[in-house]
Amino acid sequence: MAAKKIVIAASSIVLAIIFLATIGSGYFFLKSQVSPKKVEKVIVRGLKSLFPQALVEIGKVEVSYSDDVDVRIEKMRVYLKNNGNEIDLFAASNLRSEISILSILSTNAEAEVVVDNPVITYRELDQQQSNWKLARGNKANSNNNDKNSLLIPGALARASINLRLKNLSINYALKNHSHGVLSLANCAVKNISLSSESAFKVESKVSLALSNEKNLFFDSLIIGQFNLSDLVNNGTISPVIVIRPSNIFWRGQPLIINEPVINLKATIDQHGAISGELSTTVAEKNRLRFKYNINDELTTLSDIDLELYLSEIEEMFGTKWTIADAALSKINLRGKLELGDNIFNPELNLALSPPLKWKYLTAYGDLSVEGSYLGDKIEIKAQNKTPSGNVDLSISAITKQDLLNNKLKLSPLKVSLLFDRLTLEKNAVSRFFYASSAGKKSPLSFHPKSRFLLPPSEISLSSRNLKLEGEEFQFAGKILITPSDISIPSLDFKMQNGSGKLKSTIAWKTSKESKKVEVEHKVDLSLNNIPVKTFNAFLPPSFDVLEGMAKGTIKGNIITSTGHRPKINFDYKLTLRDGKIKGVEIKSKFDKLFASSPFLKDKNNRQLIVDEHFKTLTAEGFLQKDLLNLKKILIIGKNSNYEVTGKTIIKNSPLVNNVVDLFFHDKSGIIGDIILPIRFTGPGLTLEADKAYIEKEIQTILQKRYKILYKKK
Repeated sequence: MAAKKIVIAASSIVLAIIFLATIGSGYFFLKSQVSPKKVEKVIVRGLKSLFPQALVEIGKVEVSYSDDVDVRIEKMRVYLKNNGNEIDLFAASNLRSEISILSILSTNAEAEVVVDNPVITYRELDQQQSNWKLARGNKANSNNNDKNSLLIPGALARASINLRLKNLSINYALKNHSHGVLSLANCAVKNISLSSESAFKVESKVSLALSNEKNLFFDSLIIGQFNLSDLVNNGTISPVIVIRPSNIFWRGQPLIINEPVINLKATIDQHGAISGELSTTVAEKNRLRFKYNINDELTTLSDIDLELYLSEIEEMFGTKWTIADAALSKINLRGKLELGDNIFNPELNLALSPPLKWKYLTAYGDLSVEGSYLGDKIEIKAQNKTPSGNVDLSISAITKQDLLNNKLKLSPLKVSLLFDRLTLEKNAVSRFFYASSAGKKSPLSFHPKSRFLLPPSEISLSSRNLKLEGEEFQFAGKILITPSDISIPSLDFKMQNGSGKLKSTIAWKTSKESKKVEVEHKVDLSLNNIPVKTFNAFLPPSFDVLEGMAKGTIKGNIITSTGHRPKINFDYKLTLRDGKIKGVEIKSKFDKLFASSPFLKDKNNRQLIVDEHFKTLTAEGFLQKDLLNLKKILIIGKNSNYEVTGKTIIKNSPLVNNVVDLFFHDKSGIIGDIILPIRFTGPGLTLEADKAYIEKEIQTILQKRYKILYKKK
């Protein structure tokens, strides 16, 4: 599309120059004091010679004499009729010219031509035809042997015309239904002549809407020179052009860069085909060079040489990569590219060199990237080298036809990610997935503001010789990316003698009412004899209080949306064996409880030990935001000397006084075959034993069981 616009703009400007040079030459017939009607007739004849199928309308022509000969044409329209419809080619109002009297008397006549608000219309009518080709008739199909058929009136051989177009508009409508307007605020051409070079200057403001909320604005100054005699003698113009963009704004913010200078060499023939070379430098070192050949059917870019320094990209966009040192690394792109309707032929090679150095927390490494896009296939290989091992990435597979379709209909990219000989620290993994204690955001923090777009992909994950906290850890699975979700159909992992499986989906949708994005993250995790102490590096920090070998399932979802707290809903059914509960101080709480009870104090002296270690812990219930529902809990002591059972709801809020009722069943025979009620109360998770309640319940139980009067000592 961009290339097509270049063809249209270049062709249109060339046509405008030919047009108005023809018109300007007509003014020199005034030397013979011909009438305005005669001038009009000469101009019409010249335009009809260029475009035999076109119709020409010229408004009132006025001629006045003073020190200069002033010629004014009220309006002009050039158009054609096709299937009963009128299609414009060129239109303008208020064309005026000043011709010096002295110039008329000399052999080298000069004229100043000014045109207000000219409009050039370019419309593609079918695969092979445009309104301009149709207007030229048989001339449009002439070859280079017919190059002298271009009409440049003989008067121009001794003439010089300075041309100024104010607010030139180029309206285009292409067969792919795209249309628009290219606007040039000021276009000036000096010394249009067959005897010397002509200079031109074009000023414009450019606005490109690239995507939602991503707009590029800049002012443009284009200067250059060409020789009109080349067009007459060879059928081509070869301008040398310098383009200076300035006042560049990206997403409403100015880009802090040295204003680039684009050097352009071009050869434009009478049919609008363009070829040449382009080179530019952006900022200090970023550079782009290529050769090009553009016509209506095909755009070819060859000898492409692009260098982008990451440090200068940071500076341009006012960003800083917090985990990477971009001081030296650059992206190199080289090759060739052919573009056209239903044509896409790339021969491109990409490399990141030298490797990008990165550091995150205590981890660091070097990232190197190589890639190619040849014909139907994309291949990208990346290697992340760290002191403890490598992460290898490869991407392949895409077809040309996919790129010609909507991007959301692409066949999946094939991505392979291998974690090789890595040693991971539990703390580093946990900090990566979850916010750190210092309040920094995790790299995976996600605050949805718009629909998340990635090319549809199939990512294969695998590990080799991977260790987590010194334990062998293996995994293999796939991640699927579609326009509507990211899913893990199955990720299998092994640790020690255990195994597990993860299924997950992240899906998003936009609310019709609020227009906000809502993201749902579903998780289905099954564990079989997995060591929680190591594996909880991948779980929220609250799971860090548990140790043991886990078996069971965790299923649920998290729903997030902008401006709202996350909605959390998880069902769990877990059994841990040979583990412990850390940080709850179970032993000290029971020791205090036993010491305060006359009945239990004596039993405690007989070494009834209750601590954080357990033989098995079984829990079943659900977890919501700030709420833990324990529908069932069963703890069997380390030596099978007691059981704790119960069910409860705990709200994690300092404003809520939680009451947790459990039942303690002594299996050691020290207390006896009785079940003791135990209650813990307190705000949030700050729970302490309710001694008064426990003593009262114990007294009631003993009175019923032993028919004795229990008295406090």
